[in-house]
Amino acid sequence: MKKVFLTLSVILITAMSVFADGDNDGKGGNRYLQSKFTQNWFISISGNVSCFEGSDFRLSDLSSVYGPHFGGSLMLGKMVNPNVSIRLGYDIHPSANRFGSFMHKFVHVDGIVSLNDLFAGYRNDRIYRISLMAGFGLLGYDTDMNKFFITKSSALEYASHFGIINNFRLNKSLELHIDLVQMLTRHSYDLDPVSMNGFERLRMESSASLGLNWYLGGRHFELPETAVADCSKQENRINELTLQVEQLQKDLADCRNNNNTVTPQPCDTIVKFVEGESLSYPFSIFFNKGSYDLRDGRDLVNLQEFANAAKQNGYKIVLRGTCDSATASSAFNMTLAENRCNKVKAELVKLGVDESNISIQPVGGVKELNPTEYDRRVLIQLSK
Repeated sequence: MKKVFLTLSVILITAMSVFADGDNDGKGGNRYLQSKFTQNWFISISGNVSCFEGSDFRLSDLSSVYGPHFGGSLMLGKMVNPNVSIRLGYDIHPSANRFGSFMHKFVHVDGIVSLNDLFAGYRNDRIYRISLMAGFGLLGYDTDMNKFFITKSSALEYASHFGIINNFRLNKSLELHIDLVQMLTRHSYDLDPVSMNGFERLRMESSASLGLNWYLGGRHFELPETAVADCSKQENRINELTLQVEQLQKDLADCRNNNNTVTPQPCDTIVKFVEGESLSYPFSIFFNKGSYDLRDGRDLVNLQEFANAAKQNGYKIVLRGTCDSATASSAFNMTLAENRCNKVKAELVKLGVDESNISIQPVGGVKELNPTEYDRRVLIQLSK
């Protein structure tokens, strides 16, 4: 019988603990919260009323109830994490049936799972929490039987109990709790010494408790260092992306402002050469940030004009490539400037310009024009 009680109790508490240790990501992040050894201890004091149930001599008496009787409890516990608490308790309460009275003294260990925190995420300011409790321990009872019986003056038995705990937050450190508990144990009887007969009976006891939980220093959980580090990385990444978005928004606003001006901007100019005036008119091909691809068909129209002028008059073409110095490293900008020059050169060669008449001058990052994006260009100049 003792093995049955012990095995059942261990299974109940283990199952509850495993169930409560599940991943709760997305519902408050409970898996990342931890409690130091010195945190989240509580003392519980309560009064209870109990009814003793069970059989005496006849199976038909299984539904008989004797009580109610009043007692009290003192417990020390700790919240291991936001989902699970453990506590050590000492209960004293009397009980009686028609054959005599008993004084129960129950020392027990309990496991408690908070359903609110498990399924809805931990909140320190939650007003109401409902929890499941299961535990086991040793039940000692002193007896005072009538003249028909002689029982052991005191005895120890294994007992299990389970129930529902309702907690109501009063302030940072104080909770009101109402417990509804069912206990299962056994009693041993010795009959009159003349007959030398005895028997054992399973007993059940239902009880309701009202009391206070006092948290020493209040309830507090914190993130482990690894989780804090992970959050810092994410915050740094968010800051980087925010700066990029702000820069893109600024570039977009500048572009819209440029397109709404009355005077044509350099990117909107279509080159038309007139005999005798072409040598004094340099022109720019503009590029997007970090790119050396031509942006649209207007660039090809302008390059066609340059190619025609160079071929008809035997001019040479000088390509000066730049990037804005505010973006990327010097080495990257030099390579990008060279790629922009070679891109324009390749297009001019396709349009019929002799490659030997085209020279490139990649400069790299500069700060020459305003706004900054105008420095992302290839400046085209004709020479004799």
